[in-house]
Amino acid sequence: MVGYLYEAAVCLYDEFREGNVAPAFGQKEFYLQCKQRMEWGKKIGYYRSDSASYQADLFNQLEEEKDIRQVLEWHNQRGQAENFNKEVKNGIGMERMPCAQSYANAVFFRIGVIAYNLFIGFKRLSCPESWMKQTIATFRWKMVQIAGRIVRHAGKTVLKLMIDLEKLELFKGISHKCFELSLCPDG
Repeated sequence: MVGYLYEAAVCLYDEFREGNVAPAFGQKEFYLQCKQRMEWGKKIGYYRSDSASYQADLFNQLEEEKDIRQVLEWHNQRGQAENFNKEVKNGIGMERMPCAQSYANAVFFRIGVIAYNLFIGFKRLSCPESWMKQTIATFRWKMVQIAGRIVRHAGKTVLKLMIDLEKLELFKGISHKCFELSLCPDG
């Protein structure tokens, strides 16, 4: 199971489960783990989930927090969470687990979630606003998969890239913002 902070597209909590665990199991506990990871002073205003979360103990918890109305109203708008899941699976490469060992697969999945969150942070801090909606695959296709050739000319080794000026300027801008972030004082 994966819980996202909708506004930031960041994964708050993930729980890797065996394939034979019922989807409805532990929904309240999962919600409480997501809630615990919220920034201090912030709260979950709306809780979206699929039908596996239609569990009495979760509904009772949300009702205590006066959030039950939002669950029912927002249930059908859960599609964006599916897009987040698709990004983790397809963008990071989590379509298949590497082995038959549950613990190793859980570690693999957690690393994928961390990589996903790092990419979201990278986009928010380093990329222009127009790139915020780019998927990982699109970003990789537009920025990383650039044709190039290493040549030797006049005693020097040179990397020649097939890139237009606009993309080069975009790349320089992102690189400059990353450098500026590296200069931020700790604190």
